[in-house]
Amino acid sequence: MTATSSRIAALERLYMLCAYINQEIIQFSSVILHKLGYSSLNFATASNALNYYLSKYLSVSFNPSLSSNYVHLPPLFPSRTQPATPASSSSIVAKPHSAAELREDNFKPSYYPLNSAQKDIPPLKIAHGHNAVRNQFPYQVSVRRHVITSYYHICGGSILNKNFILTAAHCTSEFPPNYFRIVAGILDTRDIGIPNQQTIAVSSIIDHPNYDENVSLSPYDISILQLSTPLSYGVNVQPISLPAARTTPHGYAVVSGWGRTANNDLPDILQYVEVPIATARECIDLIYSISGAINGFYADLNICVVPRTPDTGEATCSGDSGGPLVQNNEVVGIVSWGYSPCGYPGIPSVLTKVSVFVDWIRSTIETDNAY
Repeated sequence: MTATSSRIAALERLYMLCAYINQEIIQFSSVILHKLGYSSLNFATASNALNYYLSKYLSVSFNPSLSSNYVHLPPLFPSRTQPATPASSSSIVAKPHSAAELREDNFKPSYYPLNSAQKDIPPLKIAHGHNAVRNQFPYQVSVRRHVITSYYHICGGSILNKNFILTAAHCTSEFPPNYFRIVAGILDTRDIGIPNQQTIAVSSIIDHPNYDENVSLSPYDISILQLSTPLSYGVNVQPISLPAARTTPHGYAVVSGWGRTANNDLPDILQYVEVPIATARECIDLIYSISGAINGFYADLNICVVPRTPDTGEATCSGDSGGPLVQNNEVVGIVSWGYSPCGYPGIPSVLTKVSVFVDWIRSTIETDNAY
């Protein structure tokens, strides 16, 4: 265990204990953490963990004031506070901003894992989606991370073959492989004992060599998880195909995940929605109209999807990160980042463009004969 993960684990235990005492002690603990010099990354991670336990056991939430070094990355745990009041078009301020800046308007770019240990990004969800049915998405897996005594869903992923899972790098970059489990073959996160349901440990995390966890909204947000034991294929566990290298998808595609819904709820049943893939020009124009900059979107490495109509808000959200965007049974995108709050009309979701990385994926898993 690294020094960073040991420190975060200690913080989790501290905050869980505080949650059972009272909020005065929680505030006091927060002051102590700042005095001890913990960075905003670690403090924000701990406070998001606290939000999970407070909301689960006490039905309240904890909202500490973070330092100005706020970075838009996924939170360790889902915050169950109410969604922000929808922003009017006049309140979406178009202005340049850096990754270290806490945006003053209602919309801010962020990664989408539910429990990712990266600095402070909210996880993605399927906003305005539909309940899937059993065996509809046999390639979809839940990526779960160990916290305290159990494993919690943080991101999605897709099955490349019996030994490898495709996901987003920001979902797993700050913890060692033994912190993670893959759950395959389920529709409902409450499923227990479903035929061919499988929970398998991760033995290795292989981030793309150009991915830098210190770069907010990295365009190389792609990772391959190697499993400790092979999956067993069945009607509810099947691999997804890769697209042809260096092709650009267009038209409609389906994104799926267990991320938050438009009501800010965490669904038990897998959600999905069919959305149009925007052109690079449309993505750039949309992102610039929201933030006054196009930081974080690279036309050669990213694609974006948009709501079906200007008046609807179908989108990915917290907990959907790492999940697949699929077209013609090919995974053409990996959910990476979007704008928070999720689910408002006209707001795009940004994904890693898989076709650019097909050669790297194949070379990474080529030692596996099951592909």
